[in-house]
Amino acid sequence: MRDKLTVLALVALLALGLAAFLTNHGALAVTGQVLDAETAAPLAEAAISVLGRTVHSAPDGYYRLAAIAPGLSIVAQADGYHHVVGQVGAPRRLFAREVALDFALPPKVLVGSVRDAATGAPLAGATVSGDGQAVTTDAAGAYRLARLRAGSTLHFQADGYYPITLPFADQETLAVALPPTRLVGVVSDAQTSTPLAGAQMVAGGLTAQTDANGAYSLERLLEGSTVVVYADGYLPAQAVFGDEERLDFVLAPNVVSGTVRDAFTGAPLAGATVTLGERQVQTDATGHYTFQRVPAGARLLAQAAGHSPAEAILVGQVANPSVGQIANPSVGQVANLSSEAATIDLLLRPLLLQGVVRDAATAAPIAGATVSLNGIYTHTANDGSYRLSDTPGTDTLTVKAPGYRLAQITLGQERGPDVALQPFVAKGLYLPYGVLLGDGGKKGRELLEMAAGNGLN
Repeated sequence: MRDKLTVLALVALLALGLAAFLTNHGALAVTGQVLDAETAAPLAEAAISVLGRTVHSAPDGYYRLAAIAPGLSIVAQADGYHHVVGQVGAPRRLFAREVALDFALPPKVLVGSVRDAATGAPLAGATVSGDGQAVTTDAAGAYRLARLRAGSTLHFQADGYYPITLPFADQETLAVALPPTRLVGVVSDAQTSTPLAGAQMVAGGLTAQTDANGAYSLERLLEGSTVVVYADGYLPAQAVFGDEERLDFVLAPNVVSGTVRDAFTGAPLAGATVTLGERQVQTDATGHYTFQRVPAGARLLAQAAGHSPAEAILVGQVANPSVGQIANPSVGQVANLSSEAATIDLLLRPLLLQGVVRDAATAAPIAGATVSLNGIYTHTANDGSYRLSDTPGTDTLTVKAPGYRLAQITLGQERGPDVALQPFVAKGLYLPYGVLLGDGGKKGRELLEMAAGNGLN
């Protein structure tokens, strides 16, 4: 019995010695899984290293290291994660040749803020991107990016600001200030090159005004914005903002021109005076006039001897030329200040109206015809001529004479002050009383029917 116990004791000691031998000589295998510490997702291609040896985790995050002695430290690391060190423990079961060691790697996290470099104000909605991911800043301009790999390039951008690119060097915080876009330039006259002060710049919701030197500055412009320039007396100009820092505008003066005419005859009036603010010009032989650099709201006045003056009020808004108009009530005309050349024809009513009344069939003058214009009247002389002084504000001339049809003429549209009257031809049929009523009126009816058929009535 004693011998049997001795044998068993020797076997046990031998097993313990063998286990110790195997352990001390690195016969253990270490297996485990590498996971994301936040999401518990398996990490592929994580590096597990010990004593200069490295293996990489499979797509499911598992790895295996052979011949590892207990007590050794193993390092697990992956791009975008902080490394973790684990220690190999002793086997829990006798003769066990494998131990488990899992790793949960915490992601690297970058936090920071994006602000306006000029004002220091936080920029909400800015885009921060890098290593295949992108986030937008919150109302406080803050952002958070996780799992960034060292050496990644970070991009910071926001509408109305110049973008910034920075390398990621495993820092945990990064505050960025974006400089606002800035467009500068000068607005000048296309003909004289004179700087234009007070010109209005409009780009989306941004506005600016040129200074005494014609210079302007617009900040926080969005790329692709259309910049429009308005100046009183000039045609608007526009350009699309790209990435340039300077953009000069040259504005062409607007032009208002037209012809001054007699309102009754339509004839051009040479030498008429046309006034625009402080400026005055005389019409040429064809009654034509021209003004440049016409401001909105200016009053255009035309005057000529023997005629009543006429005016037009130039109405418009510099900031919105689509509603800027030149109205001429005297001719019911509308023109646009933003067009390259606005035409305003001014009609002056003559103070004296004179003409001749004739027979339309024979062209013979008609004496004694009555000519009236809104309550003012006269009679034609033996040569058919008439004169009306201080003509009132109406264009309808009425002419009548015995034996002629009444004529009503719109002056300046249908014809001038000379009038041709159509002779009035009267036809009739004499029926004695007895014929008309005799035989019960039958004979009279027959005669009337015959007259109607022959055009005698």
